Amino acid sequence: MRVNLLPQEFQFQLLLRSRLRCWTILWTLCACIAMGMTAMSSWRLRQLNCQVAEIREQSQPIAAQKQQTTQLKNRWLQVQAQTVATEELELPDQTLVLFSVLARSAATNDGQIQILRLSMQTHPLQATLHAVAEDDQSVSQFLAKLRAYGVFTRVDLKSSGEWSGASKGSRQFHVELKREC
Repeated sequence: MRVNLLPQEFQFQLLLRSRLRCWTILWTLCACIAMGMTAMSSWRLRQLNCQVAEIREQSQPIAAQKQQTTQLKNRWLQVQAQTVATEELELPDQTLVLFSVLARSAATNDGQIQILRLSMQTHPLQATLHAVAEDDQSVSQFLAKLRAYGVFTRVDLKSSGEWSGASKGSRQFHVELKREC
């Protein structure tokens, strides 16, 4: 066993100093490591900020192109809407087309065709007409002209018979016209 002759207060001070040296070295080492890590993090942060700046600089043309693409898309949508509206305005009135074709077809027979009754439907374009012609040849020429214009997909003579009207040999006929889309 060891006997320590130093006063107890002095022994306590020596013990405290030795423990303080140990802890001071440990805390100093920890502080140095923390400062090193902070410096390293700061350096890495600056490096990342530089990379971000470079990427932003490189992506500016892409962002400008994206904005231009968006503007062009909006303009295209406006033009498309205007085109649809214009096409709707330019669509011919189907009734006028029908009257025009009937008038031209009847005119080729030198007034030998008289349309007595006409009924029509515009969607899809269909017409039923009852007319009178001077003879069978006039009816045939009228139907051939209607087919030749190509406005109707079907031109059907439904009935034809003698008409007791103005002159002998006159024909009354019934025609159905259809345009199928």
